[in-house]
Amino acid sequence: MRTRSVIASVAAAVLPTIVVTAGSFTSDFSDPWQLGFTLNGTAYVENGHCVLTYAQNNQQGTIILDDLDGGWPIESFTAKFKLKIGPGSGNPADGVSFCFGPDVTSYSNFGEEGTGNGLIICWDIYDNGGGEAPAVEVKYGGASIAITKFAKSDMVTSKYEDVEVKLYRNGTLDLTYKGQKLYQGLILPNFEPMAGQFGFGGRTGGENAEQFIDDLSITTVVASTTAQPVVTTQPQSQTVDEGAPVTFTIGFDGSAPLAFQWYSNNVAITDATSYTYSIARVPMSANGAKYKCTVSNAAGTATSNEATLTVVPDVTPPVLLSAKGSTDFLGAVLTFSEPIDPVSGGNKANYSISGLTVESATVLGSSVVLVTSKQAEGANYTVVVNNVKDTAAAGNVVAPNSQASFRTFMFATGRILHKKYNNISDATGGDPANLFSDPRFPNQPDRVDLMTAFEYPANGIARDSTADPLRNYFDTLEGFFIPPVTGNYVFFTAGADRWWLYLSTDDDPANKYLIAAEPGGWTDPRGWTTTHDQPPERHRSDTSQYNEWPFGTTITLEKGKRYYMLMVHHDPSWCGGDWFAATYKLENEDDPAAGSAPLLTGNVVGCYIDPTGSEVTITQQPTDVTKTEGSSAKFEVVATGTSSYGAALAYQWQKAPPGSSVFTDIPGANLSTYETPILTLADNGYKYRVVCSVPGITEFSSVATLTVVPDTFPPKLVGAGSVLKGGAVEIGLEFDEDVDQTT
Repeated sequence: MRTRSVIASVAAAVLPTIVVTAGSFTSDFSDPWQLGFTLNGTAYVENGHCVLTYAQNNQQGTIILDDLDGGWPIESFTAKFKLKIGPGSGNPADGVSFCFGPDVTSYSNFGEEGTGNGLIICWDIYDNGGGEAPAVEVKYGGASIAITKFAKSDMVTSKYEDVEVKLYRNGTLDLTYKGQKLYQGLILPNFEPMAGQFGFGGRTGGENAEQFIDDLSITTVVASTTAQPVVTTQPQSQTVDEGAPVTFTIGFDGSAPLAFQWYSNNVAITDATSYTYSIARVPMSANGAKYKCTVSNAAGTATSNEATLTVVPDVTPPVLLSAKGSTDFLGAVLTFSEPIDPVSGGNKANYSISGLTVESATVLGSSVVLVTSKQAEGANYTVVVNNVKDTAAAGNVVAPNSQASFRTFMFATGRILHKKYNNISDATGGDPANLFSDPRFPNQPDRVDLMTAFEYPANGIARDSTADPLRNYFDTLEGFFIPPVTGNYVFFTAGADRWWLYLSTDDDPANKYLIAAEPGGWTDPRGWTTTHDQPPERHRSDTSQYNEWPFGTTITLEKGKRYYMLMVHHDPSWCGGDWFAATYKLENEDDPAAGSAPLLTGNVVGCYIDPTGSEVTITQQPTDVTKTEGSSAKFEVVATGTSSYGAALAYQWQKAPPGSSVFTDIPGANLSTYETPILTLADNGYKYRVVCSVPGITEFSSVATLTVVPDTFPPKLVGAGSVLKGGAVEIGLEFDEDVDQTT
C-alpha cells in the first residue's frame, strides 16, 4: 500500500444551512508524487499512467481517491478517464471496476466485480463459464441494474478508450464508453445521496492483461437543499387495440430519493411505483381511462398531466392453430391465436377427439391442456373445438367445429429429451417439487432439445452460453433406461450445482423414485467419483443418503424392459457452470473413470418424441442401375426434411437379395448416395432403397434394382514402365480393368 497523504480538493463549505459546492480530483499521472489517493496491491504510478495490473498472472491492485467531500453525502458527480485493457495472454483476463460508495475505503483492494453496495461499473473481459462476459455491467445496491455484452476484441483494444460517467441528483446515470452512449437516464432503484470514496480496481488470474487508468477527473456536487420534483416530460395519450400492450412514461428531475405513483381515473394503481407504467394486455374496460403520475420527495410533489387511453374493440374470433400429444399419452396441448377465456376454454364439453374421452381442460394463456384417456403410440387424432371464447369483452367465439390434427409420440432409441423451464428463482430452484407443481411440467417446457446421451451440454462441456445466456431455470434430462442384461445396477451423477436423479420401477413416470442427488455442490463435468465440496457418496445410487428406492440401495433391473428416468437440474444465479449428467455400471464392474463419457447412450436409452412438425419429402427417387461385372454401381436420392427438434435429415441405405422383400441395413451407408463394392454376377437382381428420417418421421424411398451383366470384353493393355530395384529390373503393366491374379 502506498498512501498519498491528503485529499486533492475538499468541499468548500461545512455548514448544513449553506449550499455545499463541488469537490474534485484531476490527474494525468505525470507526477508520481501527486497527493490525494492510495495505491494498494499491484497498483503503481509510472510513465504517465496508473497501473492496476501488468500483463502478469495473479495480480490485483486499486487506486482509491481520498474522500473528496469531507464525509458529506453527494447527490451527483461527473467522472472522466481513459481506460486501457490489453495486451495480455492468449485469453486476456480479468477486468476493471469503477466504484463509489461508503464501502470503499482507502485500503480496499478489489477486482473487476468491485466492492460494496454502492455504485459499481464493471468492465469484465473474462467469461467464467456463465456467459456473463465480456461485458460492461452497472450495479447498485448489491444488484445488477444493466449489462451490455461486447466482443472481447472490442474491449481488449490495447489502447486508451474514453469513459464518462454522470450521476444525476434524480438518481439516473449516463455512461459513455468508446464514444458510445451505453446508458442514458438509467434508473438506480432507491438511489439517495451517499458519502463515500471513489476507486478503481483491476485483477488478473490464470490469464492476464495490462489494465491502466489515465487522464482522470472527477467532480462532485454535495447534497444540500432538497430540490423539489419536476415532471420534465408528460405522459402521452395513446390508442391501442384491446388485448395489446401499452406503456406510459414520464421524464423527471429533483433530488433523490424520489417516489412515483401512477393513477387511473384518480385512483392509485397498486404497485405502479416507477417512472413508467405498463399494461400487458389492455382490457376494453380501460377505454377512456385517464392516467397520471406523481413524483414526490421530502421537498414536495409534482403531478403530471393526464394521458387518455383509447381502446379499439377486439372483434376477431380466436383461431385454433395446432395440437400436439404428450409423452404420457394421456393429454394434448392445443394452441390458439390469442389468450382464451378460462371458463369456456376450461369446459371439457367443448372438445371432442374421436376414439378418446376428454377428461379435463385447463387454460394457460393461449394454450389449452387436455387430459384424455390413453392414446395409442404413433396414432393420428383430430381434435374438434366448439364454443370456446377469447378474453375480449365481446367474447368472440372460435369457428364452429374448428379442427386440429396431431400424431402421438413415437419411441426413438438412442435419444434423450432435454427440457428447459425458465424463470426459476434461487429459492424456488432448491426443491424439485417446485418443478413438478409447475403447470409447464412436463409437457409445456420453454425449450426442448434432442440429445444422444444422458448429459447436458453434450460432450462434457461446462456451459452452453449461446443456448443458455441467462440464469435461473430448471432443466431436465428425460427418457428410458433399457438394461442390456438383467442384474444389479449402480447409477452415478455429476453436475453443478443442484441436481436430482429419479428412476421408475417401470415405464410409468408416476412410479419414479429419487436415487441420487446433490442439492448444493459441484463436480467437474463427468466427475463421476470426484467432487469439489460435498461427499461424492451422495452422487451415486448405492451410497447416496437421498436414495428412496423402495427395495433399498440395490437396484435390480430386467434386460430389455423400459425404465423411466428423469434428471432434474437447477441453474441458480450464482452458479459458475451448468452441466449435469448420469452414467451407470453393473454392481460387480469397476467404477466409471473420471472424465469418461456417459454409458447412458445408444441402444440402452430412448425417449418418446413428438412427430408434430416433422416432414420428409423425397424429390428424386433412386433408379434402376445396370452395370458390368467388375465395376461398381452408384445409387442416389434427393430429399429434404424438417423437424421441431432441428435435427438434420438422416440416411440409411438398405438392400434385399433377389426374390426377397426383407431389407437389411448396409453398414456405413449413411449418405444421400451409395456406391457398391466391385460387383460380381452374384449381385445381379439385388434391390436397394434408402430410409430418410428426421426425429418423429421416417420415409422409405422407391426400390431400385441392380442388374449385373457379364463382362465379355478382354482386358486392354494401356501402359508399361520399369524401375531398377536391388540390381534387378521390375516391369509394371497397366490394364483398363482388374485382371485375374493367376493368369
